[in-house]
Amino acid sequence: TDTNDFLHLRIGTYTGRPTYTIKFIESDQRDPRKKRANDAARPFAAVNALPCTFSLPEAGSIGIVGGPEYRSALARTLICNLAAHHSPSEVRLLVVQDAAGSKTATGTWLKWLPHARPAAPDELQMASTPQAVTRLIDQLLKELQRRELLLRNREKPAEEYWPYFVILVENVDPAQVPEALKLVLSRGKELRAGAIFLAREAQGIPEGCRAQLQADSRSSEGFVLTLDRPEEPVLRGTAELTTDAQICETLARALAPLEFTTETGAKLPSSLSISALFGQDTVRNLDLGKIWAERADYT
Repeated sequence: TDTNDFLHLRIGTYTGRPTYTIKFIESDQRDPRKKRANDAARPFAAVNALPCTFSLPEAGSIGIVGGPEYRSALARTLICNLAAHHSPSEVRLLVVQDAAGSKTATGTWLKWLPHARPAAPDELQMASTPQAVTRLIDQLLKELQRRELLLRNREKPAEEYWPYFVILVENVDPAQVPEALKLVLSRGKELRAGAIFLAREAQGIPEGCRAQLQADSRSSEGFVLTLDRPEEPVLRGTAELTTDAQICETLARALAPLEFTTETGAKLPSSLSISALFGQDTVRNLDLGKIWAERADYT
């Protein structure tokens, strides 16, 4: 089941309002203590280095705007965040890449992520040539239409737990958005699908994208996050751009052995013990220190 922080992706940090309220008192020339009290409280009116996250299911989709290096670094940050905190059975990553565009965001490291590994031999999850992109988009459309039909025909409202599709899209033409991506933009939360669009200019982000992330001209690592919500619609902060391609590949290769299954109908055990998980009869036979030492990888 999804938790409250499902697909809440971290961008960086920002300065925000605290959860408490500070009530400043009116200054009085006759009593300098009031001014000193206000001066002492003023630094606590805002909190620095708060984690800046956004909910992809709530936003539906997000557009990242900026130069190739900036938007690629932010895309890598979001994808690594996604991969580290969600299993391949929860989130499936699809990549629609413009063959003529920058490959910095995707590169070769994504192929190691189990989240981007096809669930079946005839499926495609990464595409850069026109033919492959068409095939992947058609495949996505069929699955979204299947989900639409199931939702339409169900008798009672119920939350579905299909794997959530996250589609990374580079340089899409806003005037020619494929039908599958239109569905993601309009009914993403319901159909469990969201997109991350990469573009040089804001005009390159399709209409219906409810969140936008772009560079802040006041800082080389600054960002401006615009959200379609009444409270704090615009956040400014410092992006975490330290996720270079080598770090991404290290993470992806570490996750590569993970497998995901879609087996249903299996009979769950009525009880489970930690000793049984380690192949021991009783917990007294467990030497957790030895087990950890044997399995730890310090290289």
